[in-house]
Amino acid sequence: NKGNLKMALQTFIDIIKLIPEILLLFGKKKEKAVDALVSLRNAIRETRKFIAESGYEPNTDLSMLWLDAFGKIKKAGIYSESEFPDSLYHKARFWENPKMWLRESGSLELIPTLIQLENECDLLFEKIK
Repeated sequence: NKGNLKMALQTFIDIIKLIPEILLLFGKKKEKAVDALVSLRNAIRETRKFIAESGYEPNTDLSMLWLDAFGKIKKAGIYSESEFPDSLYHKARFWENPKMWLRESGSLELIPTLIQLENECDLLFEKIK
């Protein structure tokens, strides 16, 4: 039937027209993922440096770096069903008052170690490269 063929052809043309938009969305998602990875690596690096120099003292700059990483990971939508982004939020809270968190041993379960975070960065890098 000519009508069905014409309709199918029009649908195909409409789908073809969407391809650039779809590619753009994938590109933006990858760009956000890269931005999130860079933010996470910066927070890890600065945290390691601060601990080596000053130990576990409150540090609002570190807290802000972890909040930034949390926000970028959430916006990138990389971890839809994971608690990983929330652990970054807790990491930010930790640096507001580390000694309180260290006194409450159970609270440390909410916070990943820097090694765990580096492993997560490696996994994220593999996803986006």
